[in-house]
Amino acid sequence: MNIIIQAYNLEWAAEFDRVRKHLLRILKDIPILSIEHVGSTSILGLAAKQILDIDIVVVPEILAATTDALSAAGYTNLGELFVPGRIAFRQPGFERSQPGSGIQ
Repeated sequence: MNIIIQAYNLEWAAEFDRVRKHLLRILKDIPILSIEHVGSTSILGLAAKQILDIDIVVVPEILAATTDALSAAGYTNLGELFVPGRIAFRQPGFERSQPGSGIQ
C-alpha cells in the first residue's frame, strides 16, 4: 500500500460536512454527543494523506447501539485498533489499497 501525502485540500472540510450529515441521519435515534473532524486533514494548511478521520463521541452506555447502527449501514467494524475504548470503522466501499479519499 502506498501512502500519498498531498497539499492541504479545501474539499476535505466540505467532505467532512457531507459525511457528518450522513452520519447524523444514520444515528438519528441515538443521543450522540458530537461528530468531530480530527487528524491531519482537519488542520487548515497541513499536508496530509487523503483519508478523513472522524470521531463520533458517545457515552459508554450507548456504544453498542452506535456500533450496531453503523454496522447496519454498511460500515466495517475494525475493533479497538490498539486504543482501548475506541471502536474504529471503515466506510462502505473504501478500500485502503486504493488511492483517493476515504473515511476511517
